Amino acid sequence: MQSRKYPQRPADAIVLLGAAVWTGGRPSPTLLRRIEHAAALYHAGAAPIIVGCGGLGNHPPAEAEVMKRELIALGVPQSAIRTETRSRNTLENAVFSARILRREKLENTLIVSDRYHLPRAVLCFQTLGFSATGSGPGRSVSNTPLNKWLYACLRETVAYPLYSVKLRAIRKRSGI
Repeated sequence: MQSRKYPQRPADAIVLLGAAVWTGGRPSPTLLRRIEHAAALYHAGAAPIIVGCGGLGNHPPAEAEVMKRELIALGVPQSAIRTETRSRNTLENAVFSARILRREKLENTLIVSDRYHLPRAVLCFQTLGFSATGSGPGRSVSNTPLNKWLYACLRETVAYPLYSVKLRAIRKRSGI
């Protein structure tokens, strides 16, 4: 996984995974970090398209709509942004954005999320048949990095095996 380094060769698309939207349609600090990282990758030539993934959470609008608004504010042209506004978790991010990626023949993906989350996210996209690597912002907004790290480790320790089972079932059903 990469943090601040950019890929050697451009990907077909940057897939930006969602995080919480706060009251008033404001991106949470986590979502804003991811958006800024995706915009930096785009401006560095990492890929010509950004696919924002994320549906409606506790506060409107959908995460992908907030991403689009913020990406445009960061100088990414609207024509380079696609949105997937139905997903509510990592697996749905992959499944629902796969439709956009396949329709536009975008096979080589660069997944943007927090670094602790990237192994599971990349696995989801690879299982669906995409060439996928990951890149995450290098800084954290947590005031207590140890607590954030412990939470992330616990979350991924539980989620990774569960997703492995779900992905195996998807592979079986779809013949991938």
